[in-house]
Amino acid sequence: PLFFDIIKVLKKSDTMKNLTRMFIYICLFGLALGAFIYLGKKDYGTKISDAKKFSREYKISENNKFKYVKSYEVLDIIEHKSGVILMGFSNNEWMQYYVRYLNEAVNEDDIKTIYYYDLLEDRTRKNKNFVKIEDIMSSYLKQTDDGKEYLFTPALVFVKNGQIINYDDETSLVSYKTAPESYWTLDQVTNFKNKISIYLGEEDYDN
Repeated sequence: PLFFDIIKVLKKSDTMKNLTRMFIYICLFGLALGAFIYLGKKDYGTKISDAKKFSREYKISENNKFKYVKSYEVLDIIEHKSGVILMGFSNNEWMQYYVRYLNEAVNEDDIKTIYYYDLLEDRTRKNKNFVKIEDIMSSYLKQTDDGKEYLFTPALVFVKNGQIINYDDETSLVSYKTAPESYWTLDQVTNFKNKISIYLGEEDYDN
C-alpha cells in the first residue's frame, strides 16, 4: 500500500508541474501576442514635416515655408550665411497674429524658406548660444527697465552673408497697451505686408 501511495503522490506532483508549466506558457503567449499587436499598430516610419508641425502650432495652412532651427543653426546663419529667421514661441497670442500676416506676406514672395526659432526654453535657461545671439543682435534690441538689451518677440531677422540687413519686432512692446485683434487693423496689416515685401525684395536670402 505504501508503494502505491507514493506512486499516486508522484503522479499528482507531475500533474501540478504540467499545469503550472501550461499556465506559464499561456501567460507568455498572451504577453507575446499583446506586444505583437502593440508594435504592429505603432507607426515608426511617419515623421511629420516642419510645415505641417508649424501649421498645427500656428493654425495656418500646411502649405507654408517655415523650417524649424535650433540655436546653433541660428548662430551659423547670423554669423556666416543668409536667411530670414522668425523668433518667438507659439503660446504667445501676439506671435499667433504676427505669423498669420507674415505667412500671407511671404507666400506672395519667391523666398523658399523662413527659419523658425522657438527661443522660449533657451531664453528661460539663458542657453549659451542664446546669450551669444543676443550679444550679436544687441544693437537691434530694445532695453528693459534696468537698461539691458532683451530679445522681445515676435522678432524677424533678415541676414545676408552673415550681416543683419533688416530687423522687425513691430508688435513686441505693444502687448501691454492693446489687444492684438485691436492692433491689427486693415491698415496695419497692409503696412506690415508692404514692409515685409520691401525687405524681402532687397536681397536674395535663399543663397
